[in-house]
Amino acid sequence: VRGALGYACWKTYSSCAPTGYCFGDREFAWKQLGDGLEHAGFYDEAARVHVARLMETEYLFPLEKREIADMWDDIARVNMYRGEEELELSARRESYSRVLALDPEVDMVNDKTVVFRGSSLAISLLYGDQSGEAQVAEARALFRKLAPMSRRAFGPDHDQTLNLRKMYAESLYLTDAASRDDVAKATTILEDVARTARRRASCKYTEAIHASLETAREKLASLQN
Repeated sequence: VRGALGYACWKTYSSCAPTGYCFGDREFAWKQLGDGLEHAGFYDEAARVHVARLMETEYLFPLEKREIADMWDDIARVNMYRGEEELELSARRESYSRVLALDPEVDMVNDKTVVFRGSSLAISLLYGDQSGEAQVAEARALFRKLAPMSRRAFGPDHDQTLNLRKMYAESLYLTDAASRDDVAKATTILEDVARTARRRASCKYTEAIHASLETAREKLASLQN
């Protein structure tokens, strides 16, 4: 239904000339069409629509930097669904770098936005099928940078902050090259995160945190033998 409505919206407004600003009927219709195709599972078509949106916006509204950063995030997401890991990672990098370049007073961006975009990039780096030592190291550095920002923006016990700390710990022990000290550090972090998650009955990452802790403990035990 959403796909059909998105197409209907596009058919209604596609003949409209660009309005001169980035939030007119034509631009809204582009977004609805792309999102509708994506939710209906037509990822290749959705990717083409999002790229077309980006090209038109960059040409007509180059100063709409926040919108352009958001479009890169849309492109990354549909490429994730398509299984195009390299294209997804490239778009994640572009979205994150553009968010970092935004002016908070002009572009309505804050630390939460930076944390969300940075986390998406770090997740792609860490858990991708083709992730190697260099990508894991890059993800680790990014998690280290985002963690204090998340504590300020969301609070030290917020789900977002706890999940960031969990993923940072995983970046320490997931690779074959992880040293005993790295795994021990990851285990200590996860134990602290698990204690915090247990105090919060509403934490949605509790099971994932405990599973990660068990994996870290098993790896630490294997390195001690």
